Amino acid sequence: MKQVFVIALGLMVLSTSYSCKRKGCTYENATNYSKKAKLNDGKCEFESRVSFWFSEEKSNYLISYGVTTLHIYVDDKEVGQIAVSDWKTGADCGGNNLTVHNAYTGTEKKTYTYEGRAQDGTLHFQGTFQASPNECQSVELQW
Repeated sequence: MKQVFVIALGLMVLSTSYSCKRKGCTYENATNYSKKAKLNDGKCEFESRVSFWFSEEKSNYLISYGVTTLHIYVDDKEVGQIAVSDWKTGADCGGNNLTVHNAYTGTEKKTYTYEGRAQDGTLHFQGTFQASPNECQSVELQW
């Protein structure tokens, strides 16, 4: 009987020490968050959104130079187009603005680069924005 108790106690100690070292995603804002994980495995997955817009002043300027469409790139990948005549007065995540969904892994925040190019490829806007999980970042295209 004493042997059974010692074995059971040993198994409890082993299972407790194993569960304390369980790896997984420990960021609560991640889509793959694990309540059981005690050590972050660096494979957390996050989602965010970014909304691009520009003012009437910028619209008029671009139109005066024959620009009709802006192609928007995030990290060198085209993510959408905006008609230059479709200017906005401010951020509108998920509304009428070009809103892009980002999925990324690693840390909670990620910095992206963006560009706005005319239909002929001429660069008009560029910059960076920082994505945060489950949030929508507003980016006014600036020169």
